[in-house]
Amino acid sequence: MKTAKFWIYWNESQILLKLKDGEEINLFKHFQHDEGYSKTFIKYYRKKARITCEEITFSRDCDGRYEDRRQTVALIGNCPNLQWRESDHFTRDYSAETAGY
Repeated sequence: MKTAKFWIYWNESQILLKLKDGEEINLFKHFQHDEGYSKTFIKYYRKKARITCEEITFSRDCDGRYEDRRQTVALIGNCPNLQWRESDHFTRDYSAETAGY
């Protein structure tokens, strides 16, 4: 099977990723700001004709801790401009949970 090539936006520029069947690419970024931080872990992996992106962000600011998880999928038939579809999304606001919201 051929290598799937597709573009993503990363660190304020577009980069070309290449994945063969069974391969994965892991990315990480961390931002420190006046009120706290944000850490994002992204994993792209390919299984046959499907590419999956899993993104997890942990952050903290003056309002407390926050967690966001999402999964998107795309078929390699649309390379290099993939059409991503969200397949799962989970958000957790720890401060809101503590306050009973």
